[in-house]
Amino acid sequence: MKLTHLILALVLSLVIVNLAGLNATLYSLRGERIAPVTVPDDAMLPSVVNSSAASRSGYNLPESLPRGMYIIAAQSPWEELIGHTRGYPIFLDMTQQYLPNEQHRYGAPVIADFDGDGYDDIFLTLRYESADFICQPQLWMGQPSGIYVDETANRLPALNAPSWTAFPLDLEADEDIDIFILTDERVPACFMLINDGSGHFTIGPDALFPAGMPLECCVVDIDQDGYPDFVLVDQIAYSETGYSVWKNNAGQGFIKDNSGRIPNDQLTMYGHFRIYAHDYNSDGFPELFLCHWPGYPYGPLSGQDIMLLNDGNGYFTIPPINPLPIEDDTASSFYYFVDTDGDKDDDILRVDLNLDQSPNLTLLIREADSYIASPNLLLGGGYIHNGLVIKDFDLDGDMDLYVPCVQLGETAADWYFSNVGNNSFTLKPQALPDIVDFTVACAPIDHPTNDRPDIFVVNSGASGGEVGLNRLYINDRSSAADDPLAPEISLSAYPNPFRGSTLLKLNGTASARFPLDIYNLRGQKVNTLFPQASDATASAVSWNGRTADGKQLSSGIYFVKIRNCSSGTVARLLLLR
Repeated sequence: MKLTHLILALVLSLVIVNLAGLNATLYSLRGERIAPVTVPDDAMLPSVVNSSAASRSGYNLPESLPRGMYIIAAQSPWEELIGHTRGYPIFLDMTQQYLPNEQHRYGAPVIADFDGDGYDDIFLTLRYESADFICQPQLWMGQPSGIYVDETANRLPALNAPSWTAFPLDLEADEDIDIFILTDERVPACFMLINDGSGHFTIGPDALFPAGMPLECCVVDIDQDGYPDFVLVDQIAYSETGYSVWKNNAGQGFIKDNSGRIPNDQLTMYGHFRIYAHDYNSDGFPELFLCHWPGYPYGPLSGQDIMLLNDGNGYFTIPPINPLPIEDDTASSFYYFVDTDGDKDDDILRVDLNLDQSPNLTLLIREADSYIASPNLLLGGGYIHNGLVIKDFDLDGDMDLYVPCVQLGETAADWYFSNVGNNSFTLKPQALPDIVDFTVACAPIDHPTNDRPDIFVVNSGASGGEVGLNRLYINDRSSAADDPLAPEISLSAYPNPFRGSTLLKLNGTASARFPLDIYNLRGQKVNTLFPQASDATASAVSWNGRTADGKQLSSGIYFVKIRNCSSGTVARLLLLR
């Protein structure tokens, strides 16, 4: 018997005493049930724990358990959910393991690799109502271990920047991510933070960013010169707003463009809010999508959303037919452009602010030259959604949704929608941790401990948005490299070198559970394959030397890696043309 199988048999044979009323179970990272356990009264389940640290923290784990990472969860309904056939992921609250234990009233997150080490970092603004509180932004740097270290004091200048919104941009087109902070009315100017390339920031001089107090901002290269420009929503007077364009002068600063790029005189009837850029007609020149509130700022105005057509030179007009649905009384808050049905045309997931119990999530399907509201409605009103995270969380080719939820001044449980195809979304409440919070923002994050999209939740846990603990939700289909009970699986390829196609074969118990990721020499993933079992201990899949979207790859060396497995995980392939 192999060593890992022997260890598993010994663990399964353990008898734990004092099990009365126990409702916790120990699992491997692959979801295999190991044994019942006792947990501290304040334990947050489910969670991923290190066996050594867990024992020191009051978890009663089997004495002969090999050191490594394990899942501890309630036996029901987790038992049926953790299996690899469930069709959707389970997200684990890994806040305590990876994030700084700091509670503030946070505002906007910017997730990016600021220091170029290949790991996502986290920039956060603060937003306190009190004028006495200094709203110093925060910077948490990602480490290879997955832990985020607070480097605010070492990498950010001292500044007071109360803000709900911050924008990443490459100001100087030097491939370093800079940050533009849109402050509120307490600070008479915005801030541009300049990255020196190593993740250390300085405050740019006033000439680098727009003057005045913009209400909202869109970062877009208006004139296609390679430098990001700004389109701003300005407060012109107490009850009047308008749009302005600020051109990036080759990284030397922003200059207001008064050449009439936006038809402000035709937009006075609309209530202004957010603005987005998207290439609607696929001509390489982005259009502008204007989100309008009927009562914003002081109404009553029209809440109809408008698309402005780009003439190819960065001048915008209202098209003869507006492709967006006629909904004058809708208060649109967020637009997300994403292909939800796989037809190569980007649809729109729109987040609204309707306080009349009508739906606040709308899917607009792109059909020819118009967007049509999908009949497959998402859940109804009563909640405020502060953004979305849209990712293929289960890697089935369809985009899924994480939806933060709050009520007016009250906390609420968030939602996870699984995209089951044909633009139909199914609510899976079991997918998220059982946490009721006040989420003010969210963002996707690439945590180094797994190969799937994860979620960063801002200001979560606060009551009414006062102060809160940010949270990190890890997609549980994570790497099992630290799993001491992982099965031994070998990988072979024949023929290798190959011209037309090669057969990738896995041998080992439960080998068909593990997808194969193929990378080029630069470390870029080019395809993912899903082997089919041929018997109880083997599976195989053929690869034709193409990318996931069918493009033929050039001759060269490629690597194939077994995902979520700790042994025999990588093979080198030589493709010949």
